[in-house]
Amino acid sequence: MESEKVIKDRLYAVEERITLACQKCGRQRCEVNLLAVTKTMPPAVCRAALSAGLSAFGESYVQELRPKMAALADEKAISWHFIGNLQSNKAKYLENCALIHSLDSLETAKELGRHAKEAKKVLVEVNCGEVQKGGVPPKELHDFISKLLDYPNIEVCGLMTVPPLAATESELSGYFSALAKMRDELAAKLPLKASFKELSMGMSADFELAIAAGATWIRLGSILFGQRNAARWWQQ
Repeated sequence: MESEKVIKDRLYAVEERITLACQKCGRQRCEVNLLAVTKTMPPAVCRAALSAGLSAFGESYVQELRPKMAALADEKAISWHFIGNLQSNKAKYLENCALIHSLDSLETAKELGRHAKEAKKVLVEVNCGEVQKGGVPPKELHDFISKLLDYPNIEVCGLMTVPPLAATESELSGYFSALAKMRDELAAKLPLKASFKELSMGMSADFELAIAAGATWIRLGSILFGQRNAARWWQQ
């Protein structure tokens, strides 16, 4: 299990790379948010990460998120984000998530809104590269978000994508730039709120390319925490 010192050292190196990437494309460091992807990591690692200076944590499985939230309920500085595939019947468990990065279903949006005490902030996941992955196809995106605008308690704050694993550097840059273009075009055509500005894209292997294309959230896991845990701590 990674110690606070190990995570802090890795975070320092990552921060240097983020800052340099921002400088290269003329952006401010404050324009890019770092989401620490803590899926499969036990609560003790999250505590160490919090002590190391991280505060926004991303989870992919509701069945892991719930016990982790309970175990870390005393840590008020943590901001939980959901980044995985979400089924509508589990939407009710995400009331305390600050941001849902992976909305791609109107039925799920309906359930999120029904259980939310205030406007639930969401990003729409866009399928930029692989038919079998989750996400809304680009050609359906305008229609999908138009319908979301009529859903109570749902605030659409931007877009998210997960490019194909085998994509080349050139292809990745293309996917990221395409997502930024989609956001800008939608903002110009639809009556979206000012909060519709977020782009969640870029992971440990490609976050610098995502920053160059305009990412506002980069989702980093292995570069901070090392190899994922194969064992499911929440089932032990």
